[in-house]
Amino acid sequence: MPSRFLWLGFSEINKKLKFERFEDKSMKDKFDQMFESIPSTSPEPLIMLDDPLINDHEGKTRTLTFSQALAWGTYGMYHESSIFFDGFHSGEGRDEERPTFCVKVLFNVEKAKRDHPAYQAVLNMLADAKFHAQNLRGVAGDLVPRHYGVWCTKTENWAGVIFCSVTEWAGNTWDEVAAVRRDMSPLSILLGRTVERLHDRGIHHNRLTNSHQLHHILFRVDKTDAGSKTRCFVIDFAEAVKEPCTRNLPILPIDTELPAETVGCEDVANLIYSLCMFEEDVEGMFASVSKSSSY
Repeated sequence: MPSRFLWLGFSEINKKLKFERFEDKSMKDKFDQMFESIPSTSPEPLIMLDDPLINDHEGKTRTLTFSQALAWGTYGMYHESSIFFDGFHSGEGRDEERPTFCVKVLFNVEKAKRDHPAYQAVLNMLADAKFHAQNLRGVAGDLVPRHYGVWCTKTENWAGVIFCSVTEWAGNTWDEVAAVRRDMSPLSILLGRTVERLHDRGIHHNRLTNSHQLHHILFRVDKTDAGSKTRCFVIDFAEAVKEPCTRNLPILPIDTELPAETVGCEDVANLIYSLCMFEEDVEGMFASVSKSSSY
């Protein structure tokens, strides 16, 4: 049975807050029955958080000061994106090889009324969680990160009402990987196959419309008995829909822009175009398909 309560520890300011699981009353099933349990031996897990991060309008990840993070929802600079943190199991922290969780946080939610710029971010967090619960549980941990639900707490004057969503940590963004890796072709193929598998299930993301939005794609290297394996995960399903895919082409870079009518699926056409923008050697890209069995 998933926990009803969760503690978050903000390492930078040495503060811990207790959250209660949020329930969407519009859904037939309770939220606590639609998400995976947070892996913990405690009935009230504690997750320690690193520095606050945010994706800017170009999809670049930036580190914020904690005072900037606390101002989310109070002025325009940080309204469109939620703040997120790398999360670690309590007591392990930096001794872990990598984070265990990604925790998205919205501060001062009570100020996000319908005419407030931050209102959409609140809707997005809830819509993403709802889509996970209703459509993605069968691929959680495979094509999308595991989702542990939405949580909320009240802090009065400190940061008002706070919402957070907790998911499995799924890796690094396209831009972060490209900064340290010369050949992105195998990852382009892996990305394409991952999205194709989602489309085979009728899952259309609808937010992979340009190169700036590839921050919705994450890559993670997992250790295996044979060495290591690169995994690809898709995140942020706030605008996703479920309907049959009518694509006519695989998701690979093509050296010319094709209309959505030719591709057969607008979501796929947008992603193909985004991948083309990153590939200087399209012929080499296709040649590498046969060599990508390890992905």
